[in-house]
Amino acid sequence: MVVNLTGFIGGEFTSSAFFDFDDFGKTVQKAQRLMDDMIDLEIEQIDKILAKIDSDPEPDYVKAIERDLWLKIKNSATLGRRTGLGITALGDAIASINLKYGSKDAVLFTEKVYKALAINAYRSSCNLAKERGSFPIHDHSKEKDHPFLDRIWNAAPDILQLSKKYGRRNIALTTTAPAGSVSTLTQTTSGIEPAFMLHYTRRKKILSDDEHARVDFVDNSGDKWEEYRVYHHGYKRWMDQLVVGEGETMSDEKLERLSPYSSATAKEIDWVAKVQMQAVAQKWVCHAISNTTNLPQDIGVNTVKDIYMTGWKTGCKGITIYREGCRDGVLISAEETSESIQVSAPKRPELLDADIHRVSIKDEDWTILVGLLDGRPYEVFGGLSEYVEIPRKYGDAQIRKRHRKTMPSKYDLSIGKNGDSFIVKDIVKVFDNPNYGAFTRTISLVLRHGVPNQYLVEQLQKDKNADLFSFSRVIARCLKKYIVDGTKVSNGVIECNCETAEERQIVYQEGCATCLTCGIAKCG
Repeated sequence: MVVNLTGFIGGEFTSSAFFDFDDFGKTVQKAQRLMDDMIDLEIEQIDKILAKIDSDPEPDYVKAIERDLWLKIKNSATLGRRTGLGITALGDAIASINLKYGSKDAVLFTEKVYKALAINAYRSSCNLAKERGSFPIHDHSKEKDHPFLDRIWNAAPDILQLSKKYGRRNIALTTTAPAGSVSTLTQTTSGIEPAFMLHYTRRKKILSDDEHARVDFVDNSGDKWEEYRVYHHGYKRWMDQLVVGEGETMSDEKLERLSPYSSATAKEIDWVAKVQMQAVAQKWVCHAISNTTNLPQDIGVNTVKDIYMTGWKTGCKGITIYREGCRDGVLISAEETSESIQVSAPKRPELLDADIHRVSIKDEDWTILVGLLDGRPYEVFGGLSEYVEIPRKYGDAQIRKRHRKTMPSKYDLSIGKNGDSFIVKDIVKVFDNPNYGAFTRTISLVLRHGVPNQYLVEQLQKDKNADLFSFSRVIARCLKKYIVDGTKVSNGVIECNCETAEERQIVYQEGCATCLTCGIAKCG
């Protein structure tokens, strides 16, 4: 859970701007109570999972590993009641009171915020212990001379007295998460991070029948796009209250120089300031802090070493570095070659494991079977669901190949086990569409001969006017699930908000083409 710091700013971007620490403290105490309630809800859901495991028909020795895992999770949650309360929008809060992220004043403000977070969270946890009891393994005598707790107790002696008398409700309380998705919702900077960039150009595709749209860009495919500026929300609020002379105009560069965000975006702030900001926050945080230091591609090894060593010396629990362009290829060969290599398909065993996929497109239901060899797609069968009835409780099966000497082989689908099984014979014939059969045979041939999955998916999505486009989309949607996270996306698959090619870091995440820089994703 995170507390949005921009909610406690008074008179933002004015000379009298301030941060309301009293209101912040009260909110933190309420948030910690909610965090403790969430532990009870979590334990309740774990109990449901354990009950489901107990009721499953598999023998106990099969269920033992999963049951043991969830018992350990429940035990940890029950004995410690660990929470993770944090903040978001620190970058915007700093700018709102006219400070520059990374400056000495901003460092002091950051420590004051995190100190208030820790003190009020711990005060709330001790009061909760008075009402509900302390976490089961609490022993105040074992926490004697603990440097982190001593820091809190010295800053707020009342918490020490509460702890001695009642203990506290939670073994550890605070953290700082990346808060990327949450901050997209709140339209603020993320967690402890500065603003990523103040503005970027976004392209909107122009529909063919829109005669009045302004055409700013035409891509290699002939598609037309309209471009418009998108501003960081905090920066836009600053611009909205900016007073300029009548008839005066300002360039983006001049506006940036005048703003409190000037020279304080993720790419501009120096690593020393980033580590200092994290270090003063870490003094008051139980767990780790998510904070990324962005570095240019040509950064030297010694500088990287200095960053890690400085983080360690200043008490940071972790340091993350992102060097520009470092994720272009996760695995690359030692030597590149232009020589063409012919690949032979691995021999198919008689019996192959398969996943059953169900997809709906344009009010039509499809069933797709993906045969797997060593966990990778090897062959595909499919068609309209109306031709084959497979109960939804089944998500996997086996495909048996029946060799015939003078005629094409047939494939039978075996579903279920332990007395609850049935067989669908000759699944190609069952789907009753020669066009789909020829199409899936071609796809299977491509898969068997090692064409990377992402290239096949991208090709299947291109021909939008083809007769088999719906079926192509169905196959592509299923095969996407087997693309390894972090796989690079080909150019043109997705238009993101990054201004330059160097900024774009577009990879597949959970089957979606996602830009790691600006967060734009495409899953269709």
